[in-house]
Amino acid sequence: MKTPSNALLDDFAAHGISTVIIGGVITSGAVLSAVRQLGDLDFQLFVLEDCCADHDVELHKVLCEKVFPS
Repeated sequence: MKTPSNALLDDFAAHGISTVIIGGVITSGAVLSAVRQLGDLDFQLFVLEDCCADHDVELHKVLCEKVFPS
């Protein structure tokens, strides 16, 4: 069964996309999940800190300043 994630990844491959720009809500949820999955698949990633948000402001700051850059 083709999941939405697999369909999107297939579309990226078909178009030669290797860089993904990410923004979204919640930084510690969907954004972190996307970063981990796409990072594991060797995509070059850019997380737009100003286009993300989290209920926990300090956690958002730590993810954007320390986790995502690595």
